Amino acid sequence: MLGLRYATFGLQADPLRVLAVEAIAYVIFWVAFPLAMYHLTQALDLGDRYRLHIVAYNWAQVIQIAVLVPINTLLFAAGLIQTTLYSSIFFVLQIVILVYEGYIAHVALRLPRPGAFGVAMLSFLIVSVLESCSLALQKAG
Repeated sequence: MLGLRYATFGLQADPLRVLAVEAIAYVIFWVAFPLAMYHLTQALDLGDRYRLHIVAYNWAQVIQIAVLVPINTLLFAAGLIQTTLYSSIFFVLQIVILVYEGYIAHVALRLPRPGAFGVAMLSFLIVSVLESCSLALQKAG
């Protein structure tokens, strides 16, 4: 995704800077969501379900990557679809991902659907904040 973002949006930043920022953002996300979920499951007295949820969540990330990377690289970066269509497809996929992550939280943590949706939104918010910070850091400089 790093090369795709760099090529697609024409960032004028140094490629090494972009790589460094993306690597740091990846590590932060890799730690932030599990850490947030650890504390959340402890607070909700669901600590015994934490590992099950994180394992399922991590495997869901593999599925997401398997779907998103081909769409990003083959369709959009190759110029096979326009930006508007790509944005619509990406929006629909984001909703599907939220529903899927909510379902994982619902099953793994045995949360009611609103609570499970909250867990999915937590993941989405962490990713959104990190993406915004990452892009800002890549452009600054």
